[in-house]
Amino acid sequence: MVFEQESVRLKSGLSLVKVPMQTGSVTIMALIKAGSKDEFGGKWGAAHFLEHFVFKGTRKFPKVNDVTKVIDGIGGKQNAFTWTDFTGYWVKVASSQFEKGLEVVSQLVSEPLLPGEELEKEKGTIVEEIKMIEDDYPKKTWRVFQGLLFPDSAIGRPVIGYEETVKAMKRDDLKAFLDRWYTSENMVVVVAGGLSQVENLDKQVEDSFAAIGEKRSVEVREDGPQVFTQDSPRVEVVNKQTEQAHIMMGLRSFGFEDERVYGLWVANQILGGNMSSRLWNEVREKRGLAYYVGSGFFAHERTGAFYARAGVKLSKAQEAVKVIREEMLKMADKKVSDEELIMGKEGVRGNFLLDLEDSQEVASFMAEDWAMRKGKTRRVDEVLKAIEKVSAGDIRRIMAEVVVANQFNLSVVGPFESKDKFVKVMD
Repeated sequence: MVFEQESVRLKSGLSLVKVPMQTGSVTIMALIKAGSKDEFGGKWGAAHFLEHFVFKGTRKFPKVNDVTKVIDGIGGKQNAFTWTDFTGYWVKVASSQFEKGLEVVSQLVSEPLLPGEELEKEKGTIVEEIKMIEDDYPKKTWRVFQGLLFPDSAIGRPVIGYEETVKAMKRDDLKAFLDRWYTSENMVVVVAGGLSQVENLDKQVEDSFAAIGEKRSVEVREDGPQVFTQDSPRVEVVNKQTEQAHIMMGLRSFGFEDERVYGLWVANQILGGNMSSRLWNEVREKRGLAYYVGSGFFAHERTGAFYARAGVKLSKAQEAVKVIREEMLKMADKKVSDEELIMGKEGVRGNFLLDLEDSQEVASFMAEDWAMRKGKTRRVDEVLKAIEKVSAGDIRRIMAEVVVANQFNLSVVGPFESKDKFVKVMD
């Protein structure tokens, strides 16, 4: 699967990526290179709050729910997301409804009203979302894990913010974030899908986003500390009355542009990427310790993480931690077999290509590449070639760099009053 993508820079400074596909739908995504790590002045949660709040009304769609009604009325889908490094807004509509979809996305990012009378209501909604995370134990382990990996850092803070910072948020705080980062030079628009009937696409995008203005400079980013060190494993236990112990264990790894990410991708598939993986077999099938178990990785601009997570029997929590830790260390100690290497690479390749059958996934891939690769987007065949080049030796070398015994971080949510037993396992 090869897309003939085209990237252009419009007169306003706005970047546009066009990806024609053989489909009857089109996804329009605007992605701003600013997320929770770009918040300032203690306004933690502003990026996520703003992402919610723009839906409360725009110049052309001034009433609450107007935007939603427009997309629902043409049978489309819409959503938005906030991450540490970026914020995105997208709609997916029939190709014949391209103009209406473009209008909605452009309005959200260029002319939101930010109605003050809706502020307190939205605070309540987000505070309830924070409380929901406290009751969603897998998400709670993730939140604690981030803090262990990246302490005292913008990328270690929860994207959603804290209850006290959300409650203190003012309209001016959201407007300041919007004005600072939602600029033409700091944004990409990706249009992916059935584009054969769309005329004058570049001009339509330029005109729709005109309200943002031309080539406003982007301020210096406030990334916070990017060098993280530790000399022993870190463990944090959250005492909750649960029926399972939820655990997340991992280590820091590589930034988005690091070529070693491809080897990490294959290693992850082998360790815990599916029901044929090492973790699934050792933790669930052989020992019956867990209902869910798997591994994953994520990348920021200059750092990232490689991790495993599981929901396990309370009485077997320490054993599960021990087994998972050992399986991760084995990845660094011995080469994977030829059979595992083939299955790992084919698994990554297959999952990647299946995702790219959806125009929304294609738009996300291109937009995130633009944000994290200094305005450049990879071709699909470029990614596939990089995956194919990964060798068993590469995986062992990369795992030896990442999976270091004294660099582990472990978060646990369950009815445990002390972390001592988990600390002992990790040592």
